[in-house]
Amino acid sequence: QILRENGSPAIAPKLFRINDAMLLGERGHQEVPMTFNAQTGRFVFITYVFAAYSSGDDQKEAGPYQTGSSMVLIESDGCKPLQVRFYDEMPEVRITLSAPQKSK
Repeated sequence: QILRENGSPAIAPKLFRINDAMLLGERGHQEVPMTFNAQTGRFVFITYVFAAYSSGDDQKEAGPYQTGSSMVLIESDGCKPLQVRFYDEMPEVRITLSAPQKSK
């Protein structure tokens, strides 16, 4: 779920991938698709992450495995932007967005 501090669903959240898929250190700001239910705050976000493993003639099994992550910036009306690192296989996630700080 993507929620506000008061527990209500976020308003029109958008996700932006801010790292590259191959973990080369390149930064970006590419909006990525997701499905969002405005009544419950539940969302579905499918992305891809870098994965690699070691193999060779003298190894009985491939491995060890290494997976990267997808750094995502979440923006929503009336909330402070939040960076979240998504890993492979995260079936249940609850994200709470803070209200922006009031300027003096």
